[in-house]
Amino acid sequence: MPTIGRNDPCPCGSGKKYKKCCLNETKVVSAEEFHYQRLSEAYNRGFDKMAEYCGRVLGPDAEDRALSEYWMAIGREVVPVDADVQRQMPLFAPWMVFNWEVTPAVSANKLPALEGKTVAEILL
Repeated sequence: MPTIGRNDPCPCGSGKKYKKCCLNETKVVSAEEFHYQRLSEAYNRGFDKMAEYCGRVLGPDAEDRALSEYWMAIGREVVPVDADVQRQMPLFAPWMVFNWEVTPAVSANKLPALEGKTVAEILL
């Protein structure tokens, strides 16, 4: 996206120069938008911690096992190419943390207390 010069016409359509119109305006954020941004940031931080915890507790291959189960759950027998995986990541990551249940083969520590629980439940 090209930058707007100070002496260019203002993109708002007022007919004034940008420097005399919208250059110094600050964006006002509504209270709802502010709270949504804060909640989104908190969710993202918490989600990152859960994913890190999953790798630490369940071992480095847990994500690969979850990915294999995820693809079977949506009806695909073969794990797809990297482009498909990247496209599915926004759906896969929450599924892995909140829906995927740990099986004995996945638990790196072989702790029976972890079996049948989701990553979120284990973290709690």
